[in-house]
Amino acid sequence: EAFRSTLEEVVEASLLLHVVDAGRDPPRQIDAVDTVLAQIGAAHKPALLVLNKTDLLTPAAREGLARRFPDAVFASAEHGHGIPELRGRVGGELARLWVEVELVVPFDHGEVVARLHDHGEVLKESYTDEGTQLTARVERDSLESLTPYLRTSA
Repeated sequence: EAFRSTLEEVVEASLLLHVVDAGRDPPRQIDAVDTVLAQIGAAHKPALLVLNKTDLLTPAAREGLARRFPDAVFASAEHGHGIPELRGRVGGELARLWVEVELVVPFDHGEVVARLHDHGEVLKESYTDEGTQLTARVERDSLESLTPYLRTSA
């Protein structure tokens, strides 16, 4: 139950980092997390698989995991191995999932501005006769709901 309640937080996440101990039956760990993600309606979330403690693996075990999980990031948190690759992969995924937009939101639609502050990253905010002018980074999936306010998008 504690495991499930911890994972329920991921429903709000843009990207999941699924960190697995590479030396302790990774497929079983992955299956357990995937099962709970499906149960809480988060199986669709973009995720990066990170196999940690790979410095403790034999070359044969490492090669086997690389064949089975070719998209995984192989890392050692203790020694810092794989961390630059992980940063790059996270940055690439977030760049794909988020977009910078310019919007003008009429003053009587303040809930839209509040949502941008709560669920996006407001980079610039000013006020014009038309309403609140914003430059923000938002999840690409939210663009449709913002269409009436968009001025430009990347």
